[in-house]
Amino acid sequence: MPKVYLNTPAGTRACAIANVGVTGLTPAQLATTLFDAHRTYTVAINTGPVKGVRVTPHLYTTTADLDALVTALGVIARG
Repeated sequence: MPKVYLNTPAGTRACAIANVGVTGLTPAQLATTLFDAHRTYTVAINTGPVKGVRVTPHLYTTTADLDALVTALGVIARG
């Protein structure tokens, strides 16, 4: 997805916590937009090399919830 980047390691170090960002937005701007426009709560992380929002799916997170997050990121990235 253009302009969307992952800060999450792949492979054996992966877990249920992810960090994702959108080029051109600060982590705080992305977190605010996700919540205000898409009712998706994330936490802005802006430390060192990691700049994005933390996404932490839970046991009760559905695939539809994850699909909605991906759709929202696409909408935000397109501007």
